[in-house]
Formats: sequence, C-alpha cells, structure tokens
Amino acid sequence: MRASQLTELIKLKQRFSYLLLFAFLPFFVVAQNQLKLNQIQVIGSHNSYKTGLDIHIAKQLDQIEPGFADKISYAHPSLPTQLDLGLRQLEIDILMDEQGALFAKPLAQKWTSNQLHTKAQQRALNQPGFKVLHIPDIDVQTHCISFKSCLSQLKNWSNQNPNHLPVYILFNVKESRFNKINGVIPAVLNSQNYQALDQLIYTELGSEKLMTPALIKQPNLTLSQSIRQFGWPELEQVRGKFAFIFDANKNQLAQFSASQTHAIFAAFELNHPDAAFLIYNHPLLQAEQIKQAVEQGFIVRTRADEFNHNESPKMRALTAINSGAQIISTDFYKGAMQTPLNAPFVSFELVTSQPKNLFARCIHLAPNTKCSF
Repeated sequence: MRASQLTELIKLKQRFSYLLLFAFLPFFVVAQNQLKLNQIQVIGSHNSYKTGLDIHIAKQLDQIEPGFADKISYAHPSLPTQLDLGLRQLEIDILMDEQGALFAKPLAQKWTSNQLHTKAQQRALNQPGFKVLHIPDIDVQTHCISFKSCLSQLKNWSNQNPNHLPVYILFNVKESRFNKINGVIPAVLNSQNYQALDQLIYTELGSEKLMTPALIKQPNLTLSQSIRQFGWPELEQVRGKFAFIFDANKNQLAQFSASQTHAIFAAFELNHPDAAFLIYNHPLLQAEQIKQAVEQGFIVRTRADEFNHNESPKMRALTAINSGAQIISTDFYKGAMQTPLNAPFVSFELVTSQPKNLFARCIHLAPNTKCSF
C-alpha cells in the first residue's frame, strides 16, 4: 500500500471515530445526568390505612372532647388504590400485640350498633403480632389489621407494577392511649421488638423490594457522610423498591438504635451520623430547616395539611410543595375519601399548568438534566 493511500485510510478512520463519538454523545450526556432519588418530589397520604370514623363514635367523642372527632374523621381508599392513583408515600401506624387480642374489643364498639370489624378482621385481631390502627379503643377501622397484611398488599401491588417509582413507607409506633377514657394501654417496644419488625419487613417483601441504608452507605463513612459526599442512588437503581422510614420520638430512637436492624431508616436529626430522611412537618414554620437539609443532600418529608381542612389553608399546601422537600404528606388529594369540597386539594396542578403526573415531578435539577421518570 502506498504511503498516500495509508494516510487517507487513517484520515477516514479518524473521521469515522468522530462520527461515532457525536452519534453517541447524547447518550453519554444523559448517562452523566441521570436523575437521582432526591430529585423527585412526590405527594403521599397521612395515616394511609384509615377507613374513616363511625358517625356514632364521632358524636360520642364530641361529648368527651369537643372538636376532636373532626380531627380524625378523614379516610383513604385501600393502599393499592392509593398507589394506583399515583401516590408514592404511605404512612402506617404500628402497635405491638405479643399475645394477641389486645385490641380485639374496642370500647367504642359500645357506642355504635355498626360492627367495626368483619369476622376475618376479628380473627386477625386475635392473632399475635404487629397491628395497624390509629387510636386504640376509639379509631380502630383500617384497611389492614396486621402489619403483615399491609406488607402483603404492598408486595402484590409492586409485583403487578414492577417498574414503579420507589415508594416511601413512613411509620409510627404507637405506645399511648386516648387519655380521656380508661382504655387499652399499648406496649412499649424494646430493641428485640424492633429486630422482629425489621425481620418481618425482610421476610414479607424480600431484599429485592427494599431500599436499605446499606444501599446508600459507603465504606468507612457514616450514612450521613455518604449522602453528603456521594448523594443518593440514581432513580433507575431503586425502581420497584420500598424505603421504610421510622418517624420516632427520642425514647423510641434509643431502643431502635440499640437493635440490629437492616431494612429500616430512622428519621434522626440533621447532624446525626445515621441521618438520611428528615422530617419537618411544618413548612411555614420550618422553611429554613427544610432548605438547609435539602441543600446538604438529605430527603425531607413535610405536611401540606394537618387534621382538617379548616386548620390547613391552601397556602400551607403551596408552601409545602414549593419548600424543596421531596415528600409531601396530605389527607386531601384527588381520590381521597370524604374529602370536603373546600379542602386544599394537593397536587402539582397547584404549581404547574400541565403536569405529567399529579403526584410526582422532578425538582432540584442541574442544568441540562433530562426530567424523565
């Protein structure tokens, strides 16, 4: 081959290499700018398991404590229905019932002729295990009596929608009673109970369905340091998964920290080494805390309303959505049961004219980042 021919061949190869580079450049740009978990904002429900409050019980409660029934009269459709609507955060209240039947005979059943539980629910109440309800004795109707059945519903829905956006499951552990009546006193959980709760989540959902602290934590770094330095996983890595977040008081956090749990995040304070998900429920009062936490890379949950629509003006919902928090909890969303007509319907219709999804959108985007989920 002549030298001139060889030179031309080399030039052709170089041109072809450049063409390949430019052909695949958009792919590389998108790959370098994949959405991360903390760049998605979702709307979810508060006390998602609640089916409402019996009207006769509400009247009795108003005699005991005027106005209290109005605060707990909201309701939601089933957990799968809420997920079908597009909500990507649910909240569940858990109570320990080691022997079974602790919550099987609520005092409020005497206040109404309507049966508060079906026969199947009654059988579930008689079994030992973690139970799900709002307030022992007075607000006990729920879409899933046992926490195990809640988990089963979540897994079944996820299996039917395997590519879903990650779902946040906030949970409280209830250890107190309604102090106006002499009712059942719930058990206080210890570190062994939290281990059992953790194991139940693993057993029912399986590791493939869980986003855990181990998925975030980097070698030789705390969870908090890992988030500050490396951030959250890309959205595509956590599709089809659930993140369980324990919203606890100080005493509960002490017991939880002493346990060996793997499936659960706890909502610690900003400067705690295991901080990941932070809870600031008052967007109007805690705007600066939300801003600082989000800027440092954490995922924040706040609330668009509290208890009832009269105490939660529309401005609170707008402030929550615009706060930068990635998780917005509400009792009033499109599809909610018994939603008052003048309630502050929470959706991204409030802040965008043509949303792709009423309950999920991109936020905190870097320049040229593609918003697609």
